[in-house]
Amino acid sequence: MEFIDSCKSGLNKAKCLKINFYEDVYYSLECIQLLPNIILGKESFEELLIIPYCFNGNEIFELYEYKLSIKVVRERKSKEHFFLEETGKSSLSDIPLEILEVLDNTYYEVLENDRTTFVKCLKKYINYMLEKESNMDLSQ
Repeated sequence: MEFIDSCKSGLNKAKCLKINFYEDVYYSLECIQLLPNIILGKESFEELLIIPYCFNGNEIFELYEYKLSIKVVRERKSKEHFFLEETGKSSLSDIPLEILEVLDNTYYEVLENDRTTFVKCLKKYINYMLEKESNMDLSQ
């Protein structure tokens, strides 16, 4: 938890859009783009979970479909294994390409002490979300 609190502290000090909504602080994608440099400055890192959100009028929508999960592990599973486990399918060909794309860009396993790969995964996610941001349709 110290890692997450430290990241939040870094984001809170940054000059970027943050929104206090009830008792929660929501960080803009602009803020999240600062995380790689914040993490590079930390002595250690641990699992990271980011749930993006969108405001529509006075409502907030948490976009769980696009949640980032970077797990720090001793041994990585194959992405294919994760895709099948996550979807409950027995073959990759049974999973729609759109679902595979989202899972491939939002779920990562990183070996302990591999900060470079951790940051690289975070940057890949940020770039993916920047691409997706303008195409999100909340009317569904």
